[in-house]
Amino acid sequence: MSDSVRHKLRESFQRASAAHVVIDMQRFYCSPLLLLKRTNDPGLIQAVSRLVTDISQFTARTRDELPPLWVVHSNRYTRCTGPGVTDFFARARAALPLPGRVPAPVPSAADQDRRELYCMPVRASDPVIGKRATDAFEGTALDATLRARGVDTLVLSGVFADQCVRDTALGAVKRGYDVVLARDLTIAGIDEAFFYEDVLEAAGVTLAPKAVIASAAAMRLRA
Repeated sequence: MSDSVRHKLRESFQRASAAHVVIDMQRFYCSPLLLLKRTNDPGLIQAVSRLVTDISQFTARTRDELPPLWVVHSNRYTRCTGPGVTDFFARARAALPLPGRVPAPVPSAADQDRRELYCMPVRASDPVIGKRATDAFEGTALDATLRARGVDTLVLSGVFADQCVRDTALGAVKRGYDVVLARDLTIAGIDEAFFYEDVLEAAGVTLAPKAVIASAAAMRLRA
């Protein structure tokens, strides 16, 4: 990590309003039981488990300096009522018109999205935004939510770096945001050097480890 990157981060955080956008840290992608159903790669499962812990700790540490916004991939395939249980069957059972049964209230899409977050330190006041595309800005309220808070610098983390994290980072750059990717708070399915250097850095995304980002953000409060 070069001194120029550290200096750039400190300057950026001191002059800007920043937020931490956490992408797709939800049961469908992060629960070990669900991952076991889709992959035979124990290394990936271990990496995702470590990522859950690291993002949770980073968010708790930097919440004052980098308020979190949570993004959830939201459709009938990725929503769950619990590890390994699809939401579709639970909804179907609850809807059965049995004698004496009082229909349960149907939770809003936002409430469902909030419940999907997996072992994350989400608070009731945190925005949770559902998306259907790999770019979290496409067809969602993410841009409007950030603008309403005066945010112009984003720190990104989450899964997966070669899909939704990449496309959201590029979407943010196109919309005029300064973008910082916490490179040790995401994982990718392709060669990291090619992915980070040739795609994100070429687009103007700053890459930095979580410790450097946390330190630079903390200096903003002391300034």
